[in-house]
Amino acid sequence: MLDITNMTVEAARKVARGCEYCHGEGLATIFHRLYDGAPYVSRPAADGTPRRWVTRTTAYCVCEAGRVIAMNHQKHSPDAFAKMKDLAEIVDDLANGREQPWSPDDPTDTHDPTASWSKLRAQMVRTPPVQAVKPTATEQHMKKRDDDEQPLW
Repeated sequence: MLDITNMTVEAARKVARGCEYCHGEGLATIFHRLYDGAPYVSRPAADGTPRRWVTRTTAYCVCEAGRVIAMNHQKHSPDAFAKMKDLAEIVDDLANGREQPWSPDDPTDTHDPTASWSKLRAQMVRTPPVQAVKPTATEQHMKKRDDDEQPLW
């Protein structure tokens, strides 16, 4: 296993250049299960007001570059870290049969995604997981409020 603890983002990107999910940039594109080619879907919020929901976004990749970026955000920008999705968690859920609205696989593509989940899961073993920072009481309250208002996620 490669130690990424003291690695710079630039060094991690060089090592991860061959990553098929982010191409060494550290951020992978993920798709919501409602993705139909449009970047947004319109659905009502919990209170019935119309709202646009994003259906394609980025997540920290499972490669070295993604792990280093996630560690840097965790240390220096906890707000960004809390908002960003993690491909390692998404793939772990998918590989273990847990409900997950996000996937690295484009739902408009016709191939079987199970093979890529297994490949991603094998790649995840190479890098240490990023430890989450415990959210503050305010962040927990905001997340609960957001969860109540976002029925798609």
